[in-house]
Amino acid sequence: AAITNKSNYADEAFEFIKILIDNDLPYSNELNPFEKRHRSKCGNIPEGYLKEFCNSLLQFDGTFPYYYSHNNSTKIVYMTHIESEDGNRGIIINSKNLKNTVIGDNGLENKSFMCGFRSNFQSQTITYYNEYEIELPLNEKEKIILKSTIDMYENNDLKQQLPETVCEIYEISKLQQKSPIGLLFAHLYYKHNTTEEGSFEDVLNECCDVIDDALYPYCNYANNITFSFGECIGKNNTRKVKYHNCRIDDDEDKKFLTFIQCSYILQLNIKGLFVKVICIYLSGLGFLLSFVITSILLELSMIYWVGPIKKRKCIIGIFLVILSNI
Repeated sequence: AAITNKSNYADEAFEFIKILIDNDLPYSNELNPFEKRHRSKCGNIPEGYLKEFCNSLLQFDGTFPYYYSHNNSTKIVYMTHIESEDGNRGIIINSKNLKNTVIGDNGLENKSFMCGFRSNFQSQTITYYNEYEIELPLNEKEKIILKSTIDMYENNDLKQQLPETVCEIYEISKLQQKSPIGLLFAHLYYKHNTTEEGSFEDVLNECCDVIDDALYPYCNYANNITFSFGECIGKNNTRKVKYHNCRIDDDEDKKFLTFIQCSYILQLNIKGLFVKVICIYLSGLGFLLSFVITSILLELSMIYWVGPIKKRKCIIGIFLVILSNI
């Protein structure tokens, strides 16, 4: 989610920040919307246990934030956990923050889904997908994976995020290293916004830009990558590849091209200059050769125009004049 001053989705991004700095949610445990590891930690769970696992995941009452990734965009939505008369657990999709989300676009506001052995749009069932993840059907053909923060509420003592139990999330680690919220408060505390170096808006935009840069996905984890080509560079006759919705790591993303060869040779390129000089040289030599030949033919034609006029001499003279002008 981009939150620069040109962003159209600032509210969603600030909602993301609010959760990151929430005292009740100090760790972004399992917050990795860029990977899809189908039940990797639990192996192949028999289908008959999926409903039971789903009920276990939704055992706590309340409204909780969930995360999902769709078309290179990370969104936050809220789900209210419910229980049916027979003890089966489920969710009601909260209408909060559904603007510009694929869930809202499919008209699922305030819809309820109960745990089942498989996710199904017609029967309005969801199912367990992975640890702290559920599979939600958007329609009869499309499904998304929702990531829960329910693990933060499993007991009153907040658990420490351990490397051996939680996957390393590069984007979140990078965000923590840059500490944009701390930087924002530091600027405000030292009244940096009252100096000539920057206004309050500049300080806030700097914080937003740092968060935007840290959460910008890498192409290795992105789908539907869009790119374009720059202008041809005459020095090495190449064009730069510009990626619009993801970034590449020069050390790891070797499969992504950064430059391609131009489909033509610029005149400023050494090859273009050489070809140009050769063309001028060849055209000059050809012109000189044709000039000499036509001059000789004209000189020969003069012989047949001197002396007594004869039919044969006249024909040859006219022929040479025509030939010299071809």
